[in-house]
Amino acid sequence: WLLVFDIARHNARQQGLTRFIAVCLLSGYAWLALAAVLGLGGAFEPGHAMRDASMHAIALGFVFAMVLGHAPIIFPAVLRVRIPYHPIFYVPLFFLHGSLAMRVAGAFAESFSLRQHGAMINALALVFFIATMIASAYRGRSGMSGRSRQV
Repeated sequence: WLLVFDIARHNARQQGLTRFIAVCLLSGYAWLALAAVLGLGGAFEPGHAMRDASMHAIALGFVFAMVLGHAPIIFPAVLRVRIPYHPIFYVPLFFLHGSLAMRVAGAFAESFSLRQHGAMINALALVFFIATMIASAYRGRSGMSGRSRQV
């Protein structure tokens, strides 16, 4: 259904915040699809070699891609703060997906070290995401203007 009807495919050709949200959604769907494929192979069973990869594909790849994509909309509505868009929003998304790919590759290669490094970078990506949102809220509060405010 998402591949056929979701507006994210169209919005990925837009600019600014609209494009960022679409990229987050589409990348999250890709991780969800990977988890589904792994799950069809039994990866959700306790003790399965790909359980870690399948669970993190959902919990980090899908869920956190949705969080990153929706945060610039939800935070202003709930917290009453302005979150102006800035292209730096892509940095935590890039590191989240890159480090998750490292974790999944570590699962396939049976490399604990690769999974461990991927997990550490996952955590750093989430910390950077929080810092990015705080900095953007500060920019929105102080009334800074410029290209970074485009939506």
